Amino acid sequence: NICGWHCGAWEPCGWKGNRYGVYVDGSANNSIADNNCSDNVGGAGIYLYISTYNTIQNNTCSGSNVGISLYRSNDNAFTNNTCDSNNHNFFMNKANNNTVVGNTATNGNDGVYVSSSTNNTIADNNCLGSFFGVFLVDSNNNTISGNDCTFGNNYGIYLDSSPSNIINNNTCSNASVGIALLDSNNNTIAGNVAQGNIKGISLVSSDGNALIENECLGNDEEGGISLSSFSDHNTIFNNSCHGNNLGIYVGDSSYSTIDGNDLSGNNFAGFVIMGESSNLVLTHNNCSDNGFFGIQIGRADHYSIVGNICNGNSVHGIYLEYSPFDATLISNNTCS
Repeated sequence: NICGWHCGAWEPCGWKGNRYGVYVDGSANNSIADNNCSDNVGGAGIYLYISTYNTIQNNTCSGSNVGISLYRSNDNAFTNNTCDSNNHNFFMNKANNNTVVGNTATNGNDGVYVSSSTNNTIADNNCLGSFFGVFLVDSNNNTISGNDCTFGNNYGIYLDSSPSNIINNNTCSNASVGIALLDSNNNTIAGNVAQGNIKGISLVSSDGNALIENECLGNDEEGGISLSSFSDHNTIFNNSCHGNNLGIYVGDSSYSTIDGNDLSGNNFAGFVIMGESSNLVLTHNNCSDNGFFGIQIGRADHYSIVGNICNGNSVHGIYLEYSPFDATLISNNTCS
């Protein structure tokens, strides 16, 4: 056990000197608890290298390049640690099957950074005031759940080239983008709250994702949910998008299904299609009481608009600004 030490720049710990507070190399089944591992400017407060089945809890790691770092270290558990004002608060590279639960990671470049890693659980952490709250790159089959990514983050949760992850029940507010996917396919985004951002949930060049039962409230620009730059074959089901500039925006993206969403009470429109989009299915959505349009079709072909409610919009229920009408179906909608 390593417990209750102060390991920092002015009180070096072991042979690593002031680069690392606690350094674990090729070791298993250790408990690292109740340490203050701060001000290790050139390295990390706690560093695990090819180490497994360790428990890291109740440590404070501040003012270093990395608060807590893992490299090729699997099956470790991190709970109730505080990492503040590090460049990377939690950094995981090629690290699998770890749990990061109930920690505080604030005021860095990122709260939790996960690279080339799989099957990790990042849950119930406070990731506040960093450029990225939680950032995944080249990582798959991770679960990001119940995290608070609010206040001061540029991105609450950001996935870059990361497929098949579960992002659920997180709060991502007051950021540039609440949840962002870039080149990330087949993820499940469910039960999250994205509120007061410039964009709520944004997909760019991301295919085959499922967006289910999210709340997107009071977001600006492209609004609650946006698909752009050839984000195809996505499913958007049973989300609530209110008080945004736009409820859902689709630009240059095709073959998606938008079904059962509540897209009412937005500043401009409930649903907007722009760019070269095609083969979209809009069914059973509530697009009522928006500032201008319930549904606006700027440019699209081969689409279906069926069984939607578009009542009480200030200008039009359904507005076709430009459409070639190729294989277009508009039927059984209610517009009053």
